[in-house]
Amino acid sequence: MRPADVTAPAGPQWARAWTALLDAGLSASLEAVGQAAGGVALVALGSYARGEVCPSSDVDLLLLHDGRPQRDLEGVVRTVCYPLWDGGLSVGHAVRTPKDAVRAAGERIDTSTALVDRRLVAGDIGLADELGERAGRWLRKAGPGLLERLAAADAERHARAGSHAGMLEPDLKDGAGGLRDLQSLRWAAACLLGDATLDALVGARYLGAADRRELAEANAVLLATRCALHLVRDGGRPGRPGGDADRLRLDTQDEVAAALGDADGDALLHRVNLAMRVVAHVHGRAWPLLLSDARGGRRRRKAPARRAGDGIAVLDGFVELDPEARLSDDPSLPLRACAVAAAEGTHLGRASAMRLRRELEGHPGLPWDEPGRRALLDLLRQGPRALPVLADADHVGLLNALLPEWERVRGLPQRNPFHRFALDLHGFQAVAELTRVAAGELDERHARLWRELPDPDVLLLAALLHDVGKAWDGDHSVVGAGVAARWLAHMGFDSGRIATVATLVRHHLLLPDTATRRDLDDEDEIAGVAAAVGSVEVLDGLYLLSLADARATGPSAWSAWKDQLMAQLHRRARRVLDGRAARTDTPETLLEEARRRLGGGTELREEELQE
Repeated sequence: MRPADVTAPAGPQWARAWTALLDAGLSASLEAVGQAAGGVALVALGSYARGEVCPSSDVDLLLLHDGRPQRDLEGVVRTVCYPLWDGGLSVGHAVRTPKDAVRAAGERIDTSTALVDRRLVAGDIGLADELGERAGRWLRKAGPGLLERLAAADAERHARAGSHAGMLEPDLKDGAGGLRDLQSLRWAAACLLGDATLDALVGARYLGAADRRELAEANAVLLATRCALHLVRDGGRPGRPGGDADRLRLDTQDEVAAALGDADGDALLHRVNLAMRVVAHVHGRAWPLLLSDARGGRRRRKAPARRAGDGIAVLDGFVELDPEARLSDDPSLPLRACAVAAAEGTHLGRASAMRLRRELEGHPGLPWDEPGRRALLDLLRQGPRALPVLADADHVGLLNALLPEWERVRGLPQRNPFHRFALDLHGFQAVAELTRVAAGELDERHARLWRELPDPDVLLLAALLHDVGKAWDGDHSVVGAGVAARWLAHMGFDSGRIATVATLVRHHLLLPDTATRRDLDDEDEIAGVAAAVGSVEVLDGLYLLSLADARATGPSAWSAWKDQLMAQLHRRARRVLDGRAARTDTPETLLEEARRRLGGGTELREEELQE
């Protein structure tokens, strides 16, 4: 069985057409063995039931029967499944009574969700109705517990397939913001509301109407891309390609883009990543509420609102804006709310997010003031806890409203073998990695360098902005220094901070490039680095920024070997800036260094003596 007349990878349309062909073929197979009437029913499960079966998706089937011996059904299974197997399709099938099907659903999470997504293809409608009644009773009893298991499964899946929307090689199905996140919202609706639809979540106020519309658009983009990817990888025909079939890898992006009519792989990846951001944002905001209601009941007593600043409250675990607060009177309000959300480890509430999205759409731009600058720095200091809140800020359009040129950076793909994330997300990740380094996750030496910086906040700003120049033509370090200076001036930061950030952005590749490409025993090379940075403070900042940048880029950009080379370069350049020789590796100079450090009350680490 091949969908010979369904070749255009048009996403939902392709899936519906392929589903219709499967339905017709399976109905004919069931009729051929005389089982189209009573006693047996053929039920579609999973993506096949939803009408979203892609070229290389499994075709999952449940053969329901009325209790007859299994041997009497072997011929039915052969007649139904063999044509699919012969066609190269992957078929998952089970043969059960309605009672056994519901019992099996309690054993595994994937069996449970398969039972939620079911549709009668052919056969005895009475058996399908009985299954629906039993499944409904089971869900009403088991739903809250199943919701907890779904949340755990989502977390495990994200850890395995990608925990951030905006990756260079996204997993269209299992990664954060992928199709499985959309499906998990529907399954949550079935567990809590008895209705496996996004519309049910809108009616119960877990989602807004705008969320529902954007999810539908994102679903269409991801489904079309997944169909095209499968067809490209399998030579244009349905089947099961080897390897990771749902990961949009770098070497397939241009071909998939051509199949979908995109200009190139960059344009495709940009569309896909923005779609996945929508799904990840809505999924991440809705699930805490769903879990709270599953644990305490939808009528649970909600804690009273807690004030968290002017115009801001924490309500039911989310950060909400006071209805009376106005952006025209307090332009710092959204950023302050984001800083509170990061500190609380939560999100902007649905009502506030929808309100900001509405008010910021088409907004000429929010002005900056001192509270806004403080809020930005407070937000960045939260490091990893800021990441979901920065996603909130992106989703509601806050970053575009604060920085008129942000749209050039937003979601821009970095299609090379080194980077894992889109341009803006890479900046967010670099800030998170910097705070991890500052907290001593590498070792105490790096944490001590952070503590000794006269103004660590400039390093946070530099980490956020270090690669923005890639959105313009030219050397991104040089261009980026100018962009960063322009943006910081727009924000209202003082000239000293602006100059320092621009210097850090301009030279953010100096240490890694020198450490890995130059002779570190050449004192002229060390002197050149020292002259370029000009001060110990800038050198220390560049060293920490380089570590954060490499760790945020990916495993290919950071290693213990590269870290050791940069540490060696940093120490030698620091000696030059301190007015000493670049190398101090004789016993006498090592002893002098030890006395100097210990005499200053600073603990000398063993590795700092070793070169």
